[in-house]
Amino acid sequence: MKCTLKGFIVRARFRKPIYTKLSIPPIPLVSMEVRTRLLSLASYNHAITHGVVLSVPIAANFIQLQLGLAYTPIFIALSLFVFMYGVGAVLAGYLIDRIGAVKPMFLGITITLICMDMLMLSDNWQWFSMWIIIAGFGLSFTHPAGLTLVSQLYVKKRGKAMGTFGFVGQFGQFIPPIAAAAIGEFLYWNYIFLVFFIIYLPAYIYCFTLIRDEVKGDDIEKRASMRYSKAVAGLLSGIVLLVLLLTALRGNYYRALTSILTYYANDVLELNILTGAIFLSLMLITGLPGHLVGGWMADRYGPMKPLIIFSSLAVFGIFLCLSLNIVVLVIGLCIVGFAFFSAQPAENVLTANVSSLNVRGTLYGLKFLVSFGFSFIALILIGVFGDIYSLVVAFYIIMIFAVATLAVVFIIAKAYKGPKKDIESKEEKWDFE
Repeated sequence: MKCTLKGFIVRARFRKPIYTKLSIPPIPLVSMEVRTRLLSLASYNHAITHGVVLSVPIAANFIQLQLGLAYTPIFIALSLFVFMYGVGAVLAGYLIDRIGAVKPMFLGITITLICMDMLMLSDNWQWFSMWIIIAGFGLSFTHPAGLTLVSQLYVKKRGKAMGTFGFVGQFGQFIPPIAAAAIGEFLYWNYIFLVFFIIYLPAYIYCFTLIRDEVKGDDIEKRASMRYSKAVAGLLSGIVLLVLLLTALRGNYYRALTSILTYYANDVLELNILTGAIFLSLMLITGLPGHLVGGWMADRYGPMKPLIIFSSLAVFGIFLCLSLNIVVLVIGLCIVGFAFFSAQPAENVLTANVSSLNVRGTLYGLKFLVSFGFSFIALILIGVFGDIYSLVVAFYIIMIFAVATLAVVFIIAKAYKGPKKDIESKEEKWDFE
């Protein structure tokens, strides 16, 4: 075996390739330095992306109060934002499977930076709506690229790696909502996007240096392009469809919850937007230990037991949120936050386990299409019924999706037969830490 160094990547050359007909060649040896760089980039970008996604509804809330808009146009615009966040992930997944993850990640960061600049200059609802929709497309590249990198680079301890990726990303969930609400309360909502423009620049520069140093997808993993279409067709059948349905239901109740909470606090509980953002951040803070606990459980017990336990816990937490008592509501939100994010590593591991490695980017793209793109269903229902009745109905709609999620988890548990054999023992052989 002969090894060469190119762009920080150590690649092994074999006289005889070892791979199956429908799989790619085995993952080459990748240095710890490169793993750290790629995981750091993916995690930092993950954190910023979550921050933007959670701050856009808060900025829209300030515009609603400023212009006196109804719920329906607000939630339609937010629905289009999350829809593009999902649709773009499909294109991102396709590109990742063809050219690797770093270049699509760079493209997404570039589009998002442009949108942050334009949103700083926004002065009306139409302009704001247009640029958040485009920003949703740019942000959509983050998860497929990051998750594909993690799943490629870590095999033996994939649950732990997924948990670490989520743990870092979680910092982008509980800090920005409070910061965005404070900026909107004491300054002006446009400055929210000025802050994101500044903190996105390091990710842009760092990602550009990785491309310059030729850390490409082809250096991490060879592509079996002739078998690509056949492998993609295999995604749209069996347990994979159930996993996508699970992702869609989880995405609906989570995205609805994070999008309406400041509106709910302001209109139903008669609190200010900043207090609603604090409630949201408290819910998301509990996700920090959840990622680590969920990742450990996924490695130790497999993905299904954590999904059953934490999906059940999420239903209980949302039940508590039906109360108009602020203390009970906050307790329920914290339970939901811990349960949702504890199940996230298990869901990502399950996704990896039921897919072939050479189309994993595409599957993660589909996963985020249904998770975020289809979450407009809950948002539009809440917007329409919120205008007809009040936002009190919001948590009842969220409860319906959470119960449906739990039902699908039990169905998957009966159908799941363990990890898909793609590269088999060869994948384990070249994984090291």
